[in-house]
Amino acid sequence: MLPLPLHCYDESGRVLPPTFLWWVLMFLMHPILIFVFAALIRDQGSQLLAWWYPNKPDLYHASLTALPALCITLCISRREQLNIVILNTVMRYLKVVLGCSIVVQAMTVLAEIVAQQGRFALSSALVLFGLGVATMFIWRSQHLSLFQQDWSDTASLPDTSSSQR
Repeated sequence: MLPLPLHCYDESGRVLPPTFLWWVLMFLMHPILIFVFAALIRDQGSQLLAWWYPNKPDLYHASLTALPALCITLCISRREQLNIVILNTVMRYLKVVLGCSIVVQAMTVLAEIVAQQGRFALSSALVLFGLGVATMFIWRSQHLSLFQQDWSDTASLPDTSSSQR
């Protein structure tokens, strides 16, 4: 009996990444996405950046904290073409890297709050709430655990299709 519904597997029987993982990764990459949207909008891009990041160094720090999520997104989306060693490493430490990224982003937001002398900012509240939801998903998701285990186990297995010829 399969631990997940049938739609959670691809054609070869491997566990697909959970849909919520993509949402979490997009949320963790929000500083980069905000910067890209601000560059695309042009007219009101500076207002968008000023609302989320009143100080430019905060944007740079937040963008640096979003890089692990960007790397994980690229690795997961290209998992079929990746080197076995890289895929095995990424999958083995997936939850740890996501957890560290969440902690660093939370510390960045808390540093912004301290710099604003504790004044309420809706953007900071939304980010902290989103980080809490992301943390709960990462540590409690059985689908994510099975995905991580399936792909790290599969990556460590030798390719037997070419040796049978």
